[in-house]
This record gives sequence, structure tokens and C-alpha cells, in this order.
Amino acid sequence: MAVVVARPGRQSDVIYGSEIAKSSALNAYDAVRLLRPAFLAGRGPTTLLRPRESSVSPVVYLDNQRYGDSSTLRNIPIDGIVEIRFVGATQAQMRWGMDHPAGAILVLTGAARRVP
Repeated sequence: MAVVVARPGRQSDVIYGSEIAKSSALNAYDAVRLLRPAFLAGRGPTTLLRPRESSVSPVVYLDNQRYGDSSTLRNIPIDGIVEIRFVGATQAQMRWGMDHPAGAILVLTGAARRVP
């Protein structure tokens, strides 16, 4: 049995704004690629019947609104990002529906916490 040791103060499923600020990232995609590349890992075909039609990358949500596939992270500037969180397939399917076989990447900005 392998033992996984986490770095102190670092969660493997969350990238905090403070980490992003210390990186050389220009957008959310760069931040994920540099700090938690496993978020972007392909999950392989999800159906034997129509493997080309199945989603193999996580769905991106920006402030709890569906935004697109992982390539859309390039359109999100790092300014204002509070956290980027990977949500596994089971949790994503319970929260947003069955079309999340590869999970989801949730980007939260300061705008999500402001009340109009």
C-alpha cells in the first residue's frame, strides 16, 4: 500500500489565489497547468458505444455558472481569482448533472462573493 504525503498547507484539489499570485501564470489555464496539472488530465473514453462523443475533460464553471471545457480556462485572467477547485466526477454529477464523467474545475472570483 502506497502512502501519499501531502505538503503542509497545500490541498491537492484546491489552488488558492495566494498560490496563483506567486506563480508566473497569466490566466487560469496557466495556473492549473503550473500548480495542479492533474486537474487537466484526460480521463479516457467514458462509453464503449460512442467514445468520440463522450466528454473526457473536466467541465469548467466560473462562479458556479457553466463556462465550457478546460480550454476556456485560458479566457479567465488571474486577477480576482479567489480559488480554483477540482471537483471529482461523483461530486460533480451530484451537483451539476450526469454529463461530468471527468469531473469539473470550479473557478471562484471575488465577484462571486459580492452582493449587488
